[in-house]
Amino acid sequence: MSLRGSNNLVINRFDDNHTLWWPRNDELTVRIVSFATLKFDVPPATVVVRDANGNIVPQTDPPPVTWHESFRYFRLSQTDDLFDAYRNVYLALESVLSSIAPQKSNVTGKVSESEGQWFKRALAAAGNLVDLLPFTPAGTLDPVQHLWDELYREMRSAMSHAKCGRKVLLPQDDSERQAVSASLQRLVRLYLALAEAHLNVRRASGGLFAVAFRMMASPALDSASVYASDDESPPNPSDTVPNPDGGLLEELTPDSGVLQLSSFLIAKIWSSPVAEISNLPFVRRIVAAHGSDPFSAGILEARLFLGSAGRLEAMLGIRGTNSRLPRERYSY
Repeated sequence: MSLRGSNNLVINRFDDNHTLWWPRNDELTVRIVSFATLKFDVPPATVVVRDANGNIVPQTDPPPVTWHESFRYFRLSQTDDLFDAYRNVYLALESVLSSIAPQKSNVTGKVSESEGQWFKRALAAAGNLVDLLPFTPAGTLDPVQHLWDELYREMRSAMSHAKCGRKVLLPQDDSERQAVSASLQRLVRLYLALAEAHLNVRRASGGLFAVAFRMMASPALDSASVYASDDESPPNPSDTVPNPDGGLLEELTPDSGVLQLSSFLIAKIWSSPVAEISNLPFVRRIVAAHGSDPFSAGILEARLFLGSAGRLEAMLGIRGTNSRLPRERYSY
């Protein structure tokens, strides 16, 4: 469609809201998945210093930040696209490394050092400012070599080339996303550490630990009642009932306890045989409520007719996001 000029489309946040189906025990199971995002903003702590008499001791203001080109690359990396994010953080790292250890040139000013040679030498120089081991997987013996292999050879080169027969990283190829995402998190932390050590800029941040998120969010799912409904009212945060337009409600039965899908994502499954909710002509929303008060809903884009399906499942979840931390999740 894109090459023919009809449209340029992308599936956005596909993992938060989707419907899937599969055969099980000679019947079709349909599952509606909806994850709500809970954003929490924990501002950095402030410290007041007092003397022995309780008087506030004035503190010297930190030195002003001197702008550096790498800052712009980092800002542009906070995007929805995983590969764009990686390329821009890599350029941010390359920018700060080049100010730590500039690429060598000969007397005529021509670059006399290859990209790979320079990157490895610059990483070694950066290792004099920060310990590189925390930015590599556990058990790494030579952090400079590992970072060169991972960041320069495996990731940067594969993203920068598309030749047949070479290792390439194809954008939006799901099989590569996990490795790229894990490498990106190490890359971001390395850049921020060097920005602090070399450029005297520390990113102020705060947030919840994963265990605190789960302690806060799990009871909401564990005590919820979940309904399938044909109510077609649009989503409205001010709704006070699960079916604002008076649609039918069919309660589903809990099928699991609270599941931890990742550090900041929990979910629970509810279900029902389709025969037991046959009063519903179609499904348009799945709503979680405490009593009659709704707190989360999955609104389908169109009517879902269950037809010959034998079982309906609803997986509702809560995803936590530390809004002050660098982005960790990418839509595509």
